[in-house]
Amino acid sequence: MKRKKNRIRKKEFKRITKKHEQKLLLRQQAIKEVDILINLLSEEISCEEKLLKEAIFHLEAKQKELTYFGYRGIFVGVVVVILTNFFTTQGLPTMYKILNEINNINSIFEKTVYYIVAVVVIIILALLFGFALWQSLVPFFGNDKEIREQIYMNEYMIKILQNKMEEMIQQ
Repeated sequence: MKRKKNRIRKKEFKRITKKHEQKLLLRQQAIKEVDILINLLSEEISCEEKLLKEAIFHLEAKQKELTYFGYRGIFVGVVVVILTNFFTTQGLPTMYKILNEINNINSIFEKTVYYIVAVVVIIILALLFGFALWQSLVPFFGNDKEIREQIYMNEYMIKILQNKMEEMIQQ
């Protein structure tokens, strides 16, 4: 019992440690990006307070852009409706007709062969439907991890800039 608990603890420890290390890497990358952003904006803006405010506004706007789902949600719904409609209006009636024709056959051997072929065709059509659905929806959800990481980095950069603003105000 103790060994199992230790294994679970080790797995949890490794998982948590790995997540923490990933967050540390994201934070280091965020610090570099903040420096680059401040350097770019410092060419245009000379006042440090305005510079920090502009950087915060830029990052907040970027956050809204990343979290906006907008038309993607509508497109996903339309694709699902179109594919489902095509499958139910074209695919299912055709399969029903084929199965009725198979029922009219008298030979048991032929019926068995036709049923096996029909099942294979139905499975292939279902796989094609799933593949078409997957191909149309993956572009929207495939890079979700990258978006979440970028959101984390942006939040971290905003906090860094807000802390710099507070330090500047306190001085």
